[in-house]
Amino acid sequence: MPGSNPEADKTSILKNLCEFVGDNVWIEKPFFCDYGKNISIGKNTFINFNCVFLDTNKIVIGENVLIAPSVQIYTATHPLKAVERINSNHKANEAPYRTLTKPVTIDDNV
Repeated sequence: MPGSNPEADKTSILKNLCEFVGDNVWIEKPFFCDYGKNISIGKNTFINFNCVFLDTNKIVIGENVLIAPSVQIYTATHPLKAVERINSNHKANEAPYRTLTKPVTIDDNV
């Protein structure tokens, strides 16, 4: 379409997807996330291609951050010991294991 601005369109989509996006944020495609609404990205941050953010909890990325290709940030986790992870008394509509989420924060200038 004549007069369209792909960079502006990309920025608009990113700002609608994420909780917060600062100025001059660049994300190479492909980029994958669960929800987007739990992701905040500070200004002047660059996220290289093929990154995965599983944002079942908050992911906060500071300002002036550089993230390499294929980095995966997961907020989902589970107990490491099987005895703590396995839920042998689960109901039919529940998973047979316990999971939890923890926020991830990457400070400025990382």
